[in-house]
Amino acid sequence: MSKPDNWIIFSVASLIAVHLAVLVIGLITKKFYAATVLNLVLGLSVIIYWIQNQLRITQHYIDMREMLCLGFEVILIASAIYSLAASRQTSLTIVAQCVFFGIHFVALLLFIVFMLTFRINKLW
Repeated sequence: MSKPDNWIIFSVASLIAVHLAVLVIGLITKKFYAATVLNLVLGLSVIIYWIQNQLRITQHYIDMREMLCLGFEVILIASAIYSLAASRQTSLTIVAQCVFFGIHFVALLLFIVFMLTFRINKLW
């Protein structure tokens, strides 16, 4: 594998380790504040990456999958901000943050399985 591939695999593996650590901390303490913060950080990073990517390209073609992913991230960011700003967390916000956390965790696992299974010579 090339050096950039190793860096990406290391980054995704590190994110999986952080997710596992936050999951264990949340299960032990029964408080999911760290999961909410991690959801907010990951959602903002996806949105910022997408904005930078859109500013870099000249032809803007946005398909439905991209819009669904961005819509999910916007809902996640709004839910995380509400959960952090609310004076009292309800069971609905805790469940929503756990579901969003699980979706991100499963996506990361699928990314690393895909990267380790298939070898792509050129991404673009």
